[in-house]
Amino acid sequence: MNKVEKLIRELRDKDWRVRWDAALALREIGDERAVEPLINALRDGYSEVCRAAAEALGKIGDKKAIEPLIIALRSLFVRYAAIEALKKIEPEWHKTEVAKKQVPEFVKILVKAKDEKYCNYLKELIEKIFLSHKLFLDSYPYLLCKNCMLRAKQRKVKLGLFKRWSYVVCCGCDTAEALIIGIK
Repeated sequence: MNKVEKLIRELRDKDWRVRWDAALALREIGDERAVEPLINALRDGYSEVCRAAAEALGKIGDKKAIEPLIIALRSLFVRYAAIEALKKIEPEWHKTEVAKKQVPEFVKILVKAKDEKYCNYLKELIEKIFLSHKLFLDSYPYLLCKNCMLRAKQRKVKLGLFKRWSYVVCCGCDTAEALIIGIK
């Protein structure tokens, strides 16, 4: 068993300090074999392990880590490491569909967050996400829902800390994630 395999196995150790040391070591090595175990480590019960895993994923730079890192932005103790990792992996990660789907979660966090720096970051991020999906939002009359095959509607949603935003949802199930471009 080589060093990387041993460290990957240590990511499942009972002691959080062993898992943390393993994630730090994998960060220094930067081996792609550790991507999946490090993604799993983002959900560890100890924030130190999650942070080290995010940093390691940023150094490795595998695009498979984008979605788990975006989800990790919700965590108070991991968010800054996740932001830095995302910037290293994909500078325009906010233009992905995964980022768009996380907007409601980001808004929930923004309402509860007390960290002014993070609140400002989230506001800018939400604006970037909406701007990067402007073409999608502009084509809303021609969008169909994959679930119920109904057209989309544009609905005004008032977000407490923002101006009014237009948001596109299905007329039937009120979801935005299942929308596809339809026929005129």
